[in-house]
Amino acid sequence: MLKDKLKALLLLSGVTQKDLCEHYNISKQQQSNKINNASYKLNELVELAILTNTKLAFIDENNNPVVIFNEEDIKK
Repeated sequence: MLKDKLKALLLLSGVTQKDLCEHYNISKQQQSNKINNASYKLNELVELAILTNTKLAFIDENNNPVVIFNEEDIKK
């Protein structure tokens, strides 16, 4: 499930739910709901990738990145 992968990403990267709450400026309950419901917007996933020092990308069947999202994609 997506929520399990998100939790694993946080654990492996050392980012806590508290860190996410502070970054997104939301309550612990709101953050818990976001993870449990996998209700992230694309810009939030890009920010999550940045916070966890990872990349958000579409990967083809040969494991080659086709599209990689970064900070430039979420600038307003």
